[in-house]
Amino acid sequence: MPQHSPFSDGRLLVVAFEGWNDAGEAASGLARRIVDSLELDELREIDGERYVDYQFNRPEVGFDDDGERGVQWPRIVLHGPSAEGRPVIGATGAPTERDVFVLVGPEPSRTWRGFCAEVIDLADVYSIDAVVFVGAMLADVPHTRPISVFVSSENAGVRAAFDVDKSTYEGPTGILGVLADSMDKAGLTTLSLWASVPHYVHNAPSPQGHAVTPRQDGGAHRRHRAPRHAARRRRAVGGGHRRPRLGRRGHGVVHRAARAGA
Repeated sequence: MPQHSPFSDGRLLVVAFEGWNDAGEAASGLARRIVDSLELDELREIDGERYVDYQFNRPEVGFDDDGERGVQWPRIVLHGPSAEGRPVIGATGAPTERDVFVLVGPEPSRTWRGFCAEVIDLADVYSIDAVVFVGAMLADVPHTRPISVFVSSENAGVRAAFDVDKSTYEGPTGILGVLADSMDKAGLTTLSLWASVPHYVHNAPSPQGHAVTPRQDGGAHRRHRAPRHAARRRRAVGGGHRRPRLGRRGHGVVHRAARAGA
């Protein structure tokens, strides 16, 4: 990794959404794990009335921390550092002064262009330097093998610095693809990580998928060839980013970009 880059010493935003981009809840599970491990505060809630279809993402009746029963609404929340939060551990293993933010919640059901504009405004308000999009797609892979992570970027400088490729996927996309395109055009530096989750566990949380991104450093998980028909299945779920050729530098950016928030 370059000595100075938005991913190493800038303000980092991690973005994950439940739904189409979140097979096995691997992406949203990782995002919430970062929030919990860094003890991030809720900074801003995006108005769900404008973007969420409550017939698709239904509210739930439950009990809050005080034991009061009530309706719990789906929420899209931006989390960020607090004065009492835990320090971020950098790639060298030492604490760093960088700030990590996390945007997580249900995938918006409508008004995507307006939603993207609102998120970009938030990125400007909090002076975000770089954005990591985290998604999970269904693939013909067994749960007994290490999870593969596919890394891509539309930014030529990021591709050259970290030895990753530009995505060649064509087809339907989710909010991650739309938001990434909007942020790229707005001048933000972005990187996309997609985990391949076994297709037969798509309705259940995938703890292996939650943990894979922070550990994808080329040592803990050996990289392997994409399974046959994986590209076809990725198209079916809209996460069809072609798996880049990851050298040591490519694995390093996955490890460090995610570890900065883990």
